[in-house]
Amino acid sequence: MRSSPVYFEFEVLELSEKHLKLQIHNSDHTVMDRLRRNTMNGIKTMAITTVNIYKNESQTLDDQLKEKFYLIPLKSDILPNVNPLFKVDVIGSKTKTLVTTVDIVQLTNTEVEPIRYSYSYGIPITNIGDNKRLHVEMYAEEGTGGDWSPVVESYFVYLADITLSDLKRGLSEEKKREFVSSCPTGVYKINEESNEIDIEDISLCTQCQMCTNYLREEELPEFATVNAKVGEFIFFINSREGLSAGSIFTKATIKLVEDYGIDRLQINYDLDEEVYNIEQLYDGVDVILDPNYFF
Repeated sequence: MRSSPVYFEFEVLELSEKHLKLQIHNSDHTVMDRLRRNTMNGIKTMAITTVNIYKNESQTLDDQLKEKFYLIPLKSDILPNVNPLFKVDVIGSKTKTLVTTVDIVQLTNTEVEPIRYSYSYGIPITNIGDNKRLHVEMYAEEGTGGDWSPVVESYFVYLADITLSDLKRGLSEEKKREFVSSCPTGVYKINEESNEIDIEDISLCTQCQMCTNYLREEELPEFATVNAKVGEFIFFINSREGLSAGSIFTKATIKLVEDYGIDRLQINYDLDEEVYNIEQLYDGVDVILDPNYFF
């Protein structure tokens, strides 16, 4: 017997290089949890796994120096067919006292390279004295999860279903301001024209019930109810260096399609006022889901 389809629709609320916030419709907790796990443990990236120190006259001990190299993030949008080899071979001088990721030289022809952030001198690694040498070689390997995880955090919450009754009109100005301030994430606001309580951004609500607890403590009419909206979620991705948040979501979604099978998963993309159905466009999935689509 054929399994019933799994539906998954989303729209982008916030998007930057390292942050993605989505509103997801018509889905369930199981799909969201698998998507979350895919972003954390299902995406292959590159990380430095082997460090060979041939000469270390820097001010950092060998073991500490290895740990620093292991933690250097690598840009790895395109995974190579070989394990990249890198080298640092620096001799200190009066003008060269700091070894950074700029000093890392790639010895293999791949697109994998250390992240340099916005600093012109790269990520600091160690200090080095005059006429002192540091000679190190490093190998990077692809993997998933752990040191290879591309995210700082990835999580989802149910979209809130907030109801404000007409009883709120009987509140004093002071109580209205206190109610708005009781929300730690700023869901509510006071409308300057009507002087009434409005919902500023429902996607900020974590259903902590601080606002409803305030009403009970103040023995006020419970004009507000906060519940979880079935099938509606807010999904967050905050990425590390190496892969953008949009690219992480793209790769995790592709794996989600592979996990469920194309006959079961239907994904609609509400971007730029166009809706794509992945079942109809699976042959062109590389175009629709290309990380460059986001940036």
